[in-house]
Amino acid sequence: MQQKTDDDKEDQENKQELRADLIVDQDDQPDLEEQKKRIKNWLSDQLTSNSGEVPTKTSSPEDKAVDLRTPVLIKMRQSLPAIEEGEEVLARWMDEGWYYRGTVRQNCGDFSYYVEDSARDMERIYREDIITERDDASNVIQPKDPVIALHPDYSFSYAAGVVLNVYPDLSLLVRFYDTSESTLPREEVYKITPEKFEHDVTYILQCESRWVGQPVVSRNEHTGMYHLASVKQKIGNCHNYVLEWADISMAVLSDRHMFGAFSK
Repeated sequence: MQQKTDDDKEDQENKQELRADLIVDQDDQPDLEEQKKRIKNWLSDQLTSNSGEVPTKTSSPEDKAVDLRTPVLIKMRQSLPAIEEGEEVLARWMDEGWYYRGTVRQNCGDFSYYVEDSARDMERIYREDIITERDDASNVIQPKDPVIALHPDYSFSYAAGVVLNVYPDLSLLVRFYDTSESTLPREEVYKITPEKFEHDVTYILQCESRWVGQPVVSRNEHTGMYHLASVKQKIGNCHNYVLEWADISMAVLSDRHMFGAFSK
């Protein structure tokens, strides 16, 4: 029993260290590939420590991103309360791993639900990727807690981050996985578990890496015109990419100015 307690304590310390490495100061950003390697190693450790249980994988044939569910997430799926049809929720969509508000249209009876977003797109989403107001109602959020929160640079879009400070008016300063920061009202911030944080960030990084090698239409800052380009490299853990134009010249642009298969 003492050995298990020591192992649990060490695992928790490793998770806290990993979250600290992911959410860092802009002037001290770790290498993106090193981040992805550390997250994958953490997930591998989780799988080997739960022998006999097989994780669930789902993948999209369009983007090849793999959404690996550990036994911890499967257990979370089965333990969360059922959601009523017609209930408004915050749900994680598989095209990019971010969260958006939507409405539950159907309970599939296997811990998954059909959720419709504001654009009337429908997706089947498992319970651990859905946050209801009831799920978050009793949560007390403190500094260093992992959360899903409204991102400052993308309208109506929610992503993983860590709370840096809680103010007297209950607003919170959040630093997102991409080092963006924003002060948000409590109702736009939702506490999640460390395991869910690790999982969500891993998938988002996978999705963002899909841009590399893709053809896009992007704005040329020198001409103000939109042209075809090829994405050559992702820079750090922000949303900037190196693009190559048709004349072989290069430019660094945000994905907000890129239009292609994976546009938000």
